[in-house]
Amino acid sequence: MATVKEKAAALKLGAVYSPANKPPGFSVAQRPFGATYVWSSIINALQTQVEVKKRRQNLKSYRDCFIGSDAVDVVYAHLLQNKYFGDVTISREKVVRVCQVLMDYKVFEAVSTRVFGKDKRPVFEDSSCSLYRFPNTANQVDSHFGKDCGHVIHQRQEKRALHSTTPVKSESLEDILENLSLKPVSSQVNISSKLSRQVNGKMDQALEAIQLYLKLLDSPTREEFRRLLYFMAVIAQNSEPKLNTESDNRMAVKRVFSKAIVNNKNLSKGKTDLLILFLVDYQKDVLKIPGSLHKMVSDKLLAVQHGGDPSLNTGYTFCQRLDESDYHYSAKMTTKEELLSLLKTIDEDSSLSAKERKKLLDQFYTSNPAIFLQYFHEKATDKAV
Repeated sequence: MATVKEKAAALKLGAVYSPANKPPGFSVAQRPFGATYVWSSIINALQTQVEVKKRRQNLKSYRDCFIGSDAVDVVYAHLLQNKYFGDVTISREKVVRVCQVLMDYKVFEAVSTRVFGKDKRPVFEDSSCSLYRFPNTANQVDSHFGKDCGHVIHQRQEKRALHSTTPVKSESLEDILENLSLKPVSSQVNISSKLSRQVNGKMDQALEAIQLYLKLLDSPTREEFRRLLYFMAVIAQNSEPKLNTESDNRMAVKRVFSKAIVNNKNLSKGKTDLLILFLVDYQKDVLKIPGSLHKMVSDKLLAVQHGGDPSLNTGYTFCQRLDESDYHYSAKMTTKEELLSLLKTIDEDSSLSAKERKKLLDQFYTSNPAIFLQYFHEKATDKAV
């Protein structure tokens, strides 16, 4: 009769339950200090595999640089090869976000390519036209960056383990990236404290512009928006209950409701955050009638009461909307009329000598032969008549 040890050996249970045999859904990021290891390996792969060389852009040469698309390729290949997150699908857009976080933590920096006195925005670009380089303090940033990110992930996993008796499930890459891209609380508070300076001190103009814009909303939408802003303001002003351990309630409600209020891809994240915080801070005033509009309506009503003509004071003047074809036709005809007027002035100006007039007419004919021929053809026709 076979013993228990012999049966276990026949079933090869040791190989099945070996620590080296990863269970389904296992990811390296779930291990203790796993996030630190993942980030350190990504940074090491980027520093050792990306092609750093002298590059030329905008008629200038830059030493020891690499391009953004190469950085994305290296990080993307490294993540696909090592499968830190198990079988989770990784898109290139998420890798770009990882590179953005690396640049925010000064693992590498954008090369200043000044064109006409303007610097490029400090946003990572997945292109062959954006240049980056490693700073001298890359190793220090590496260790500091990995330590911070590892602490955030490890702390979150400990809280999940304490509140659940079931094994920790494999997180999606989206959650991992969201956790790793969190900025320190101090930086979020710093953004809030600079709100007044971001609008260049023109608080009254900013408030009036938002009031006029929100006045265009229909009544049900305005009422719904008013309730939402009131709810956000109440939560933001109270520290308890705390919605997020990494940030205060003000930043938490801003992050949760940003896309519900402003869903415009053309507006940068910084400007979106500024607008949301402005709406929350001035939620009692943004839906009021603007003072300038109230005064204009009052003046018109007063003019009507005194028998005056309200149309004399139009207040705001708006342009007539044109479609694209009408716009191009109007631009073409206006340009043609002005050119004919210019040619007539040159032809009839008695202060010009014959030599100067001939020189100006030759220049005009070189640039606008059709207008030139039309003018003199009409002039000859008028003389014949």
